[in-house]
Amino acid sequence: MDSITVKNFRCFGEQQTVPLAPLTLLVGDNSTGKTSFLALVMALWDVANLNLAPDLKEYAFDLGTFLDIVHKSHDNGDISHIEAGFTANHGFPFAFETTIVNRDGVPFPYRRRVQGDDVWVEVYEDWVNEKSTVEYGTAGESFRQQIEGVYRSLGLVLQPMFTAAAIADMERTGRSDYWTTPEPPRVFTEFISATQRRSSRPYASAPIRSLPARTYDPTAISTDPEGLHTPSFLARKSLHGGDEWEELQNGLIDFGKASGLFDDFKIRHLGKTENSPFQIHVRKRGKRRRGEYRNLIDMGYGISQALPILAEMLRVDSPEMFLLQQPEIHLHPSAQAELGTLFCKMAASDKQIIVETHSDYIIDRIRMDVRDRVTGLKPEDVSILYFEHREIGVKIHAISFDEIGNLNGSPPGYRQFFMDEVDRSIGIARIGA
Repeated sequence: MDSITVKNFRCFGEQQTVPLAPLTLLVGDNSTGKTSFLALVMALWDVANLNLAPDLKEYAFDLGTFLDIVHKSHDNGDISHIEAGFTANHGFPFAFETTIVNRDGVPFPYRRRVQGDDVWVEVYEDWVNEKSTVEYGTAGESFRQQIEGVYRSLGLVLQPMFTAAAIADMERTGRSDYWTTPEPPRVFTEFISATQRRSSRPYASAPIRSLPARTYDPTAISTDPEGLHTPSFLARKSLHGGDEWEELQNGLIDFGKASGLFDDFKIRHLGKTENSPFQIHVRKRGKRRRGEYRNLIDMGYGISQALPILAEMLRVDSPEMFLLQQPEIHLHPSAQAELGTLFCKMAASDKQIIVETHSDYIIDRIRMDVRDRVTGLKPEDVSILYFEHREIGVKIHAISFDEIGNLNGSPPGYRQFFMDEVDRSIGIARIGA
């Protein structure tokens, strides 16, 4: 995704469009909508790619019912809908929009629209009569040339529903007539699916991950925001993963060494089958000799809180988008900074990382990595979105880095607290001012 547009969603009343980058950092005070923004990104992905109504009650984003997520207007009365969308470029630029309404308390995508170049497809869902109203159109050259060009670029064939008579009528009128189908049209879902080209749903982490255990029993592996699946995933990979496990284990060890958390990582199986219990052990070297392996639960909470994020990012089949809430929880500043470097590496390898963070160490490491060209990430590959309280709602400010790591576009309130603290520490601020 290259940008997000939002209106009437939670604390975002007026329409705002903000840029996304391969690596986007969400910063600002508590309760300014950063988690809501992450939930919106996931909801848009689901509506566009899976043709699903957004589930905004699922963990890690439990935002409630429609009445909980629609913006509360103080001037215009009750608001009946939410508008949101995104732009992207996967072979060619396109835009997606949706209008979300209240369907028995549940958020429901009543309208969906996708536009690539001058071709657009729009669907209105009528759940009462269980049918969809579809409109297609174009601007400029003929509809046939436009739609065939788009589908050739996607490697698809022209859909059977575009009959010669329908195309001729579209070319004559400049837009389509309305007609209905019992199901959402195949052309729409295939168009969205092909333009997105996402291999799997984004990974969304919870702000607090699962606690470590001394011994684990194998469980079914279904991705969980708290990382409840992570130990069993690692255990199965260690038994059957071959090169994939070696690559994942080496990635974990490299991060552990760079962050100072641990120097070695292994799974200790307490039986000979994948149904046997197991333990996670790490080892940290001393100044003169190697230390002993210790159980994960005996190493504090830092490693266990970081492990689900590390495992998802470093696995061979990792998703293309990550939505992370406060990954720095329980980590020492040096480990927080190393997370910043990992995010840079992942973004430079064609992943998209969106991180809600309160860590200056993460932000400063990313700034320095970009400035020093450590991972190949360029200034335009990083975006900082600063969420600022206003009288009614929240304003999102887009901040960027220049070539030498300076901030561009930061509003007056950004980092004001830190500047006030520095002034106070060196005696500049007046007492009682």
